[in-house]
Amino acid sequence: MSDDFARDDDDNRAFYDQRAPVAVHGYQAADWGSQASQERRFEVLAAGGALGAGSVLDVGCGSGDLLHWLRARDWRGAYTGIDISDAMLARARAAAPDARFERASVLELGAQPVERCDWVLASGIFARRVHAPEEFFERALVAMLRAARRGVALNCLSSVGRAAEPGEWRCDPRLALSIARHRAGDSGGRAVLRDDYHPGDFTLYVYRA
Repeated sequence: MSDDFARDDDDNRAFYDQRAPVAVHGYQAADWGSQASQERRFEVLAAGGALGAGSVLDVGCGSGDLLHWLRARDWRGAYTGIDISDAMLARARAAAPDARFERASVLELGAQPVERCDWVLASGIFARRVHAPEEFFERALVAMLRAARRGVALNCLSSVGRAAEPGEWRCDPRLALSIARHRAGDSGGRAVLRDDYHPGDFTLYVYRA
């Protein structure tokens, strides 16, 4: 199964390495439909916890758009972004040379020298998973919870009312919530689903005890 996940990683890396050098805006490099839809997702992710001055680990950081969105709202906590695309990381480092960006996949969090953060946020990292995506989702969630002191917020494309396009994964939100509740329960935490902000999308908040 790890070989299947690696193939998806390779495909994602190639996809974003190709987009990053030619896209004008970060949301285009990240393959979002618009800046407004990207930022709406950021807003919902951040609403899951009182970020305050807490530290944030941005999984699948792309060109660092979440960091700039947070800073524009006067957040000044410690930030680390990880991504598997070198081209995306190059954009991120050029735009925010004072921030920390590392090359790593979500499943490598336990083996990488990335310090635990208060909050782990992930936007759009599951959209292009085609090999055992449900298993990847669960393993990724476990890795993110391991890296979080307080909680995880992540979003997914929803299977409710929409068919997946070729190469796209849309998750059943009931399955995602079930997995999240089970994994949150391992540490005495809880999970909350939100799906009221964008058609065809949902966000999970998973809190540690």
